[in-house]
Amino acid sequence: MNRIRVAFIAGGLDVAGAEHQLLYLTRDMDRKRFEPVVINLRGNGAMAPLFRESGVDLVELGYRGKRDVGIVARIRRVLLERRVQVACPYLWPATVWGYAALRWAGIKQWIASERNSGAVYDPPWQVALESRILARAPALVAITNAARDFAIARGVPAERVRVIHIGVAPPKVTAAPSRVRGELGLGSDAPVVGCVARFGPQKDHTTLLRAAQLVRWRMPRARLVLVGDGPLRPRMEGLAAELGLSECVRFTGVRLDAMNLLNACDVAALASSRQEGCSNFLVESALLNKPVVATTVGGIPEAVRDGETGYLVPPEDPDAMADAIVRLLDNPALARRLGAAGATWAGDQFGLSAMVTAWERLLEELVAAPAYA
Repeated sequence: MNRIRVAFIAGGLDVAGAEHQLLYLTRDMDRKRFEPVVINLRGNGAMAPLFRESGVDLVELGYRGKRDVGIVARIRRVLLERRVQVACPYLWPATVWGYAALRWAGIKQWIASERNSGAVYDPPWQVALESRILARAPALVAITNAARDFAIARGVPAERVRVIHIGVAPPKVTAAPSRVRGELGLGSDAPVVGCVARFGPQKDHTTLLRAAQLVRWRMPRARLVLVGDGPLRPRMEGLAAELGLSECVRFTGVRLDAMNLLNACDVAALASSRQEGCSNFLVESALLNKPVVATTVGGIPEAVRDGETGYLVPPEDPDAMADAIVRLLDNPALARRLGAAGATWAGDQFGLSAMVTAWERLLEELVAAPAYA
């Protein structure tokens, strides 16, 4: 049986949720039935070595920015050389450049992706252009029902949208919590809240820091660990200092061992505002038996069951977030109960094999179906 040749076109391979999902998918696809290639537009991303170690065919193209229109020809060359049958542009700017290249290469079957529940942080011209492209896709994968609704609102025909939830493998923990806490200068008995997220507007670290200030007033020994990097990190470090939190907040930067850090925390928190697809961090937290405090934004309620696996609070509401965090930190038995329920829920709803199988089924359906013009 001939293997289906599929290309995933990514704008970059930095450490983030979408990139982790791409790694899991391409690593675990049945290589007897599929031949995946990952086309990394930029190259030299922090996660690139993980893709190489997984055995996936990785091609890096040295994209130099929006004026580098030659990237279309370079993508097309890879598509033709690998004789790709199905192309999957993976987020901006791969959507626009990948679409142009696959059309030029004569590839009729392709799969778009929608990982967000809104586009409030993107320039209007980008939203309009991307929406026009997505509407032409023979199939679109949305990672939550909220993302599906957003894709349909953007003009994608409902019958072409397939909801495939993210899949997360059980997190690997390689260091004891006591060792991690020692490294970070945290007391062995200090209440610790953790967040693994990129420092961008979407994640709203401002609300989380203001909630941390309120938590500290009520629980002076409480600490906050922020894992990740991004354009707003310097501003958030400044805000932490303004709020008098310099001693109790740890900014760790990007960590490939982020699960070790999360496992050393008591509660996981995410303050996303206005839009969110489905954060890997929320599922990973649950799989580590950590109760979650998060906002009622986008696809988050599909990953966190309010009062059962954690607490959901309104966005941009530091008081509500602080109240929920303190409720868990102040009641370890409650935290353990919700954490255990979350682990069961996450394992049932966000299994890695289910995500890979759903993608494989969709790819086979597209190859067998008549192509859209």
